[in-house]
Amino acid sequence: MPSTATSNPDNSPARGIWCTALLASALAGCANLGNEAVPAADPPAKVAAPAQPTAAQAPAAQAPARAPAAGEPAAASTNSAPPAPAAEKPALPAEQGARLEGSIASRLVLRSSGSDHDADFNNLISLDWSDPRHAWVKAHLVTRIDIDLDGKQAGNVFNGLTDIHSGAVDVKLYEAWFDIVPPEGLGQLRLGRQIEADTPEIIQFDGLDFRTQQTGEHDFSAGFYGGVPVRLYQGTSDSRSLAGAFVEERPWQGGRARVDWMHLVDETVNPSGNGILGLSLWQRFENGWSGDAEYTRLEDQDRDLRLHGQWTSPQSGFTAQASYYQLFQTQNQLPQGMDPYTSILMELFPYEQFGASISTEISEKITLDLAADARRVGDAGNLGEFNRDWERYRATVVLPALFESGFDLSVFDDLWNGDGRDISSWGLDLSYDTKAQWKFAVGSYYSLYKYDLFLNTERDDVRTYYGRANWKLSKQLSFELCYDYEDDSLDTYNALRGGAVWRF
Repeated sequence: MPSTATSNPDNSPARGIWCTALLASALAGCANLGNEAVPAADPPAKVAAPAQPTAAQAPAAQAPARAPAAGEPAAASTNSAPPAPAAEKPALPAEQGARLEGSIASRLVLRSSGSDHDADFNNLISLDWSDPRHAWVKAHLVTRIDIDLDGKQAGNVFNGLTDIHSGAVDVKLYEAWFDIVPPEGLGQLRLGRQIEADTPEIIQFDGLDFRTQQTGEHDFSAGFYGGVPVRLYQGTSDSRSLAGAFVEERPWQGGRARVDWMHLVDETVNPSGNGILGLSLWQRFENGWSGDAEYTRLEDQDRDLRLHGQWTSPQSGFTAQASYYQLFQTQNQLPQGMDPYTSILMELFPYEQFGASISTEISEKITLDLAADARRVGDAGNLGEFNRDWERYRATVVLPALFESGFDLSVFDDLWNGDGRDISSWGLDLSYDTKAQWKFAVGSYYSLYKYDLFLNTERDDVRTYYGRANWKLSKQLSFELCYDYEDDSLDTYNALRGGAVWRF
C-alpha cells in the first residue's frame, strides 16, 4: 500500500477552501455508513484487488456482489416455478449488524513569525470495522489529511515535512489492516499496513504479521512478520524488505520475557542489510515494585541498553522511578526502520543518559515532584548539534483544588546546564475544570533545546506561553482552542489552533 501524496499546482487560497469543502462533504458521507443496512456475507475469500485501491474502494473489493440479506429470499430463476412460502425469519437487531466506529479530529492551524505565515487544515481519521456475526475478522484504518490553505511559500520558516510535495493536499496512510482470527485457529493473522511497536525498533510496513494464541502454563506465544518497510515521505519500493520473528512467555509470576530478531534490507543504504536481536524482560511485584530491561545487538556488536525501575506506595502517595540508557556504538546511516533520522541529523555518537524522579503527597493540598536528568556523550570530540552533554533538575509544587474552587496550580523551577551554560527558569500551569463541559489552562515553560519534528528544526532558549480551552459538548463531540507564543534567541512565533474531535 503506497503512501499517497496528492499534488495540485494550484495552491491559491480559493483552491484550499474548495479542498476543505470537498473534505467536509466526504466526511459527512462517512458518517452515514454506520446507519446503512449491511448485507449478510460469507467469509471473504482472498481476491485480487484493483491496483492501489483507495480507502473508499476497499469495501467494494471485499464484497463485489451483494448477497441476500437476512430474511430475504433468494432471487428466483425465470424458468422455475415460484418458490414455496418460507417461514419468516426475525430480522437481526441493528446492534448485531456491522459496526463502524472511530474518530475524526480536525484542526485549523494558523502560524506567523515576522513576515512569514502559514495556514493549514489538518485531519486525523481513525476507523474500526467489526461485525458480531463474523467476529473472526476486523479492520482498522488511520490516515492523516493535511490541506495547505495559503499555498507553499519558498523560504517560509514554517515549511516542513507536509510541504515536501508541491500539492496543496498531503495524504498519509498510517495503518490499514485486517485481523483474521478463526475461532478454532492457531492464532491471529494481520494483513495490510501496520505498525509493530513490540519489536526492537518500532517499524511500519506493508505485509503480514502472524502470532499464535497463548498456550501452556507460561502463556507461550510465537510469531513472525514480514513485508516492505514504509517511508511515508518517499513511498514504498522493492529495494526494501523486512522479516522478523519472536517468542514470548511468562516464565514466572509477574514476569514476561521476549526475544526478537528483525532483519531489514534497504538497497539505497550501504551496507544494505542489517539484523538486530532484541532481548526484553518485564517484572511486576505485588509490593509496588516494577522494572523492565531491553537490550539490542546489531549484527555482531552491542547496540544499546535500556533499564527502568519504579516503586509506588498508594497508601502514602509516594512514587519513585529511575531510568538508564546507553548507546554503545555510533548510529550511522542504517535502514530507516532502525534509524529514521541519521540522513537528517548526521551521526549519533555513543552516549549515556540517566533519569530519576520522585513524587510525594505532602498533604491533601500539596504534592511535590522532583526530577533530575543527565546526558553524557562518550567522546567530548563528538559533541555537536543534536548530540550534546546536558543536565536538567526540576522541582514542581502541585496545588490541587486550589482554594477548593476548581483551580489546579502547578509551579515549577528548572535548572539547565548545557554547553557550559547554567540557566535557571520558571514555569507554571493554572487550570480550571468546571467538572461539566469546560476546561481551561494557561501557563508558561522554558526549553533550553526545543525540537519540532514536523518542521525538522531545533531552536535554543525558547520561552513558551500558552492558553487552552476545551469544550466537551457531548460524549461524541468536543472542541478545543489553543494559542502558543514562543520567544527564542532569534525570533518570536505565534500559533493559533482550533479544532474538533468527533467520536462515533
